Formats: sequence, C-alpha cells, structure tokens
Amino acid sequence: MRDEKRLQSLKQDGRWLEAAQLVLDDMAGHEATGGAWVQLGHLIKEGGALALAERAYGQAVRLDGTDWDPLLHLGHLLKSQGKLAEALAVFERMRALPHAPDVSAECAELTVFLHPLNQQAASRSFSAPAEPRPHPAEIALAQGLDRLAARERPATMPARRVGRWAGMWAGWWRLLARFRPIRPRLVPNAHLIIENGRFVATTDQPQFRIETRDALQPGWYRFDIDLTLADLASPPRLWIEYAAPWQGFSAHDFAWDQAGFRLFVHVTQPALRLRLDPVFQPGPFVVRHFDIVRLARRAGCGAADGLSAGRAAGRPSPALAQSRYQKWLSRQAGEAQPGPEQAVPAQADGATGPVGTVILLAPAGTSDAALRDSLASLRALEPAPEQGILVARAMPGLEGALLDAPAPIARVDDLSAALVLAKELRAKDLGAKEHGARGRYALILEAGGQLASNALACFAAAFAASPEARIAYCDEDFISNGRRHSPLLKPDWDPELQAAASYVGPCLAVDVDEAARALGAGLSTENRPTDNGPALNGAPVGDCASDWFAVTNRLLYGLPMASIPHVDSILHHRPWAGDVPPDLAQIAGWSEARRGILHEILRAADADVEALVPARFGLSKVIYVRTRERADVTLVIPTRDQAGLLAACVDSLMATAGDARMQILIMDNDSREAATEALFARLRALPAVTILPDRASFNFSRLCNLGVEAAQSRVVGLVNNDVVAIQEGWLDEMVRQAIRPAIGAVGAKLLYRSGHVQHAGIVCGIGEVSGHPHKYAEGDQPGYLGRLAARQTVSAVTGACLFVEKRKYQEVGGMDEAAFPVAFNDVDLCLKLDARGYRNLLTPHATLYHLESLSRGRDVTPEKRQRYREEGTIMKERWEARIRRDPYYNRHLTRRREDYTLAD
Repeated sequence: MRDEKRLQSLKQDGRWLEAAQLVLDDMAGHEATGGAWVQLGHLIKEGGALALAERAYGQAVRLDGTDWDPLLHLGHLLKSQGKLAEALAVFERMRALPHAPDVSAECAELTVFLHPLNQQAASRSFSAPAEPRPHPAEIALAQGLDRLAARERPATMPARRVGRWAGMWAGWWRLLARFRPIRPRLVPNAHLIIENGRFVATTDQPQFRIETRDALQPGWYRFDIDLTLADLASPPRLWIEYAAPWQGFSAHDFAWDQAGFRLFVHVTQPALRLRLDPVFQPGPFVVRHFDIVRLARRAGCGAADGLSAGRAAGRPSPALAQSRYQKWLSRQAGEAQPGPEQAVPAQADGATGPVGTVILLAPAGTSDAALRDSLASLRALEPAPEQGILVARAMPGLEGALLDAPAPIARVDDLSAALVLAKELRAKDLGAKEHGARGRYALILEAGGQLASNALACFAAAFAASPEARIAYCDEDFISNGRRHSPLLKPDWDPELQAAASYVGPCLAVDVDEAARALGAGLSTENRPTDNGPALNGAPVGDCASDWFAVTNRLLYGLPMASIPHVDSILHHRPWAGDVPPDLAQIAGWSEARRGILHEILRAADADVEALVPARFGLSKVIYVRTRERADVTLVIPTRDQAGLLAACVDSLMATAGDARMQILIMDNDSREAATEALFARLRALPAVTILPDRASFNFSRLCNLGVEAAQSRVVGLVNNDVVAIQEGWLDEMVRQAIRPAIGAVGAKLLYRSGHVQHAGIVCGIGEVSGHPHKYAEGDQPGYLGRLAARQTVSAVTGACLFVEKRKYQEVGGMDEAAFPVAFNDVDLCLKLDARGYRNLLTPHATLYHLESLSRGRDVTPEKRQRYREEGTIMKERWEARIRRDPYYNRHLTRRREDYTLAD
C-alpha cells in the first residue's frame, strides 16, 4: 500500500468506502493478490455495501480456490444477507479444504434452517436487509471492481488449427519429456523469508511454488522431501492445479519415510501448476532435499490414487495419519501434569504421598494379555505406588503375568481383603507422625485398563487441593492396539447423569477407610446380585467388579459434592478390541445386576425412587413414585399479538395436559391486532385460562415476575408463545422433577419443527456468555455421553420452557427486571438458584417444539445488538467464575461451537 498513513486515517474516521477506493486504486497499479481482495472486501463490508463486499470476497476465491480465508468471510456475509443455500455451499467447499477451520457448526445451522419445516423460522432469523439506494461512492467502487476483475479474468485462448508437422513435433516432445529429469525447484511463493540460510515461515500458511522443466503429464510420480523442523505436527502437503486459477485441484499429504517424507501421486490430467505447503506453523525450517521422479508404471507404488505410500503400505506414520483426537492429544501433551498450584508436597523418604496403593480387579474371564497391559502401565507410574494388590480368585494362566509385575504385588480373593491390606499400609503410616497422610487413598481399576504415567500424581494433587475429598474420578478414553480413541470427557459430579449413563467409570481413587465402610454397609454376600452377562468391555464380571460398582456408588450418593473431585485429565485408558468405536451401551456397561445394585442405593437416599429401568441407547431411567396429590402448576405465557403462534401454543398445551391440575396465565403485553382480540375472546371462555394485560414497554423479566406473583399454584412454568407441546406426559415429567427438594429450575428438550435440537441445557462460557450445546443435532440421537437422552444437571435452562417451584423462584428474587429485560434473564435466574444450593435439571423426557425467537426475531438491529452487549457485560461481571469454568461442561470441549467437539 503506497499511502498507508492515509488509509489508517480513513479507517480511524470510519470513512470505509473512501478507504476501500484508496485500496482499489492501489490494486490497479499491480497484480492483485487474494489477500488484497479480502482486505478490500472487509473495508467495503464495514461501509455497508454488502453486495460489493460479496463481489470482492468472490474474486479472492476465484484467484485461489485453496485459500479458506475468503471462503470464510464470503460464507458469513451470504448468511447475514439471508442467502442460506449459497452460504451453505461456500462453507461446504471450505470444509473440504485440509487445515481449514472447523465450520461444521455453520453447516449444521444452515442445513437445519434450509429444512422445509423450518422455513418460517429461517425467514425471521435470516431475513435479508433492505437494499439502500446506492451511494455515489458505491457506484464508483462498482465501476472500479468491474475494471479490475476484467483485467484479472483468465484469458480464453482462441481455438486454432494445429498443422500436421506441429502436431507431430508436440507428440515427440511429450515423448522426450518422459525420459528427461524433471529437476524441480522450490520458489518461495507466500509467507516465506530467508534468514541465515534457512527458510522462515512468517505465518502458519507458508507456500512454495514448484517450478519444473516440463509440465507434469498424466501418469505416476514420486515426490520426496527431506525437511528439518524442531516440532513437526503435520506433514507437508502437495497441491496440483488442473483448472486455473486454482478452481480445480487436488491435495495430497506426504507420509513419513526413512529418508524423510515421500508421496506417490497419480496425475490424472496435465498439471498447470504445483504448490507445496511445507509446514503449518510459523518459524524456521530447512529443506535438505526435494525431488520429483516420474514412474514408468503404478506397480510398486503401493498406493491408491492420491494416497501416501506410508499409509498404503500399512506402516505407522508417526503423528501424520492421526485422527482428529490423536492430533488433539499431540497438542495437549503434558496437559495432565499437576500445575504449580496443585503441587503435591514432596515426601522426605521419596514416598508417593496420599495415593500409595493400586488395586487391580481381575474378575472371572480376565485374560493374561489384559492383566499384562495393566501391570505394564503400573510399572510406568511416576511416582511408583508403594504396593499393588491384585484381586483375583486362583485362575490358571495369570501367574505368568505376575512374574513381570512391579514389586510388591499381593494377590487376594476379593475386594474386602484388598481393602484390609490397604488399611494395614494406612495404619503403618499413621504410626509415622511425619507421614500421617500417606496411604490414605487407593487407586482402583479393572484389569485391561491402563493408567497414564502421571495418574497417581494427578489424583494426589486433587486430594491435596480438597482436604474433604473422599473419592475422585478422572476423564478416560479407549485404547486399541496402542491407539487411543473415543475420549470420555466428563462433567463434575452429577447424580442424575450417573444414574442414567454410569459415566463416572471404573477407575477411581478412594479413601480406603470410607471404601471399607461402604463395602461393609452393603448387601450380605448371600443376597448380593452377581453378573452373568457381559459387562464393561465385554468380559464377564465376577463379585469383585460388582462389589466395586456398589462401593463406588454408595460413596458417590452418600457424600457431599465437595468430597467428590473430578480430575479433568485423561488418566485412564479403557481396553477395546473392536474395529468399531464403542457405543453408548458399551460405555455405560449396564446389566440387570448393576441396575439392581444402584436401585437399592438410590431408594435408600430418596424414598420417592420407585425403579431404575432400561432406557433407549443402553441407558437407565429413574422412575419416581407418582404423588397422590398432584402438584398444581400455572403456565405463564408472555405475548404480544402473534395470534397464530399463541393459539397453536395454548391448544397444544391443553391437548397434552392429561389430568394435570394446570392453569394458563397469558401476560398480554399491549396486543392490538384484531386477530389477537378474537383469540382472547375464545380463550377467556376456558376455565383454565386467565389473561392479564400489561401496557408497559416489553420487559420479559417483568412479565414473568408479574405472572409468577399472580400464580396460585405450587409450581410455575415459564413458556414462550412460540412453543408447541407434542407429547403427552411432558407436563407430569416437568412438574415431578420441579418438586424434588434438591432441584431448582427444570428445562425441557426443545426441537425445531424438523426435529433438530434447539435447546438441551445451557453451558456457561460458550461464546461470550453462554451457549446451547448439541444445537442443530438430530433430536432422536443420544448425544455426547448420552446427554440428549438422559436427565442431567446443567448450569441453566432456557426460559422458553422453564419450570420451578414458586417459593424457590421468589426465594432468589425472581428475574432481574433492571439488568436483564430481554436476554440472559433465564441464565441469571438459574445461576441464582444454583448459588442457593439447588441443582438445575435438563430432562429430555419432556420434549416440545420451539420456533426460536419467532415471536420477536433475532437481536440484529444496532439497538438490539447494543442492548445484548450491555446485558452480556453485566452477566460477565456477575457470574465471571461460572463463565470461566462451567462444572457441567468439560474444559477440553470447545467453547467456540455448540457441538460437544474437542477444543481447538
């Protein structure tokens, strides 16, 4: 940019179209790059000329179809203008590019709103802005864009006849080229400089242009590169252009070879240009060798078209052919180590500290290989445990594995004997005053499971940070032939999700005294149920596994939450032998015996628990005793006109209420349309419906507070006027959960008409303040860890369908009318209930349709955006700690999207 100072001045003054014209004039003096077109698009968009900005981004895409940046901006611009199908096509094209940012959430959203059943919601959510009359500056810009785009449009070569001798010469030349060395040369193309004889990538997208003596003709080629970099996380990538300018291309990843990186490629048509992306991170690197070899035939390549040789030959390609999870693991290396604030005080004699014993459960059917895998992981623990205990009845074949075990390993017949041994170590250590905490806890796992090398240290750190802790659990994944997959990234302790999905798992560290008491308080041996069917990981379970399951859950349901820390690091790897990842039923590992054990525990803690029954997807469901006196409920519905929506809402509520004692209280916020008055006349004739007028300006919090105050029932339900009930029994479920003493607000699972998820609980910290995980997922799927199919504790639920006991609502002061007149009032209410000690609950057993914001639209006007920002600022100040860390959402999950995927 020749006049950078003037450009910055124009931008600071908000004179965006003048700044765009300045950049356009500068681009006219030289060959414009895709980056220049993107910058021009940004300036034009800020100036409000969206159609011209769309043209600028589109030109950047036409210059280089391999660059995801202009595609990203173009997609969002099209979406903001209501061009949903075009936006989806752009995002899908971007998603196909290697190393592009994840836009699966954008694709999912657009797919949902393009569904025929959601078109009404789409028209309200993504209405195209009105086209203003063009400004003279826009007209001048449009003319400049026309001239520049015409200049850079690829010229079409006129067809011409080729003479006989010229054609023969061209054929001989191509034949000669097959035997000539290719002699490739790497030429820095973008984001590369040379310093001290080394290449330095200035961004994470450096590019080489590959120059060759002759253009590559169809056939097989081998590419070799020897690249030196301190920490290479991804392989180099080759791009082959077939249609200019980069509108038709293929991309190929190199694979690790003994001499560097190697790639076999089948070129399907004459290649126009070649490009190499050597690394995907800024910093210095060295290219020691690069070559292209033409191959006479495919035989010996060992690869299919476009595949790397290493992958096709079945050789492991270290850190190169990883799944997304494996790449995430490589980025997270060392994340499970205790931080300085969690450091465990060193022991004077080098002892391990509070977790001194590892108990390994080997139920009937345990294989020698499974036991060896577990013992090998014990041997790698740092620090090493002071003693190991194997719980196994005398079984032939296991003695050989014990010979390789880290000493000392003691074998006992059952869990009771193992806890006695662990308590003896504890008693011995209590005699040494300086080490009174040593040996207090034991880490217990099932044979086949493998521990991370720092597992003991991380559990010890958790116990050191929480002196009241008595049992702790960790995150897990599965391991197959040394390859880790299928991570289980868990929330903090949630009794609801445990009863449904048994998510805590088999690997825990426990206070040995508490565990012994819990085992002694259990069922007698002759009455204890045992498993005869498959359990976790497909192996039959004997008494030791059943005993451990019972001990675990007696402690979990008998201790306060502060005594159950969750170590949110992946410290345990469950064994898995199948080619297909485990499904939810296999992860939960329910059997009739285990359901019987947990039912007894739940019934002892809550007399209203009637049964624990099998549910969809291999989950369990708690059935509660139906109260003799049905709790009455008032549904508070704020509305302003929108007679069609309100009629559908009220009619559906009445049709699905069953024999519930339900009243409907409509809070009329200054409705004026004749259709609404006609509807009100019909509804006033219904004994269950009351209409209260309110002429003040719209304030959702005030309307809800007035409605709750007027309600005469024990339970109140806040319901949007664009909600439609679709199943019987939903009202009973919401009311039954709301009257539980420990529960605050209860939310339902809300779907779009297409059946996709709109709401399934609220997570604090997604986006600026909060988000809706699983949004746009298919509503009949189980979700991550079963969280679309199981009751669970959440930080908040949406006010579109929120039930709560009236006394609890008033106990926390209801909704904040002054701070949150429109947005975040539901989240603030739920967090106040949470702070008072109540748990907020999401139940998918109550499912309704919600036409999101159909009654009032999205916050897209400048005034609405400003109000939203102000209310968001108050939320961040008031609930900063919860927004920073939501206990019911794992820290390793994304905070940028609403899809339960791994954090970037």
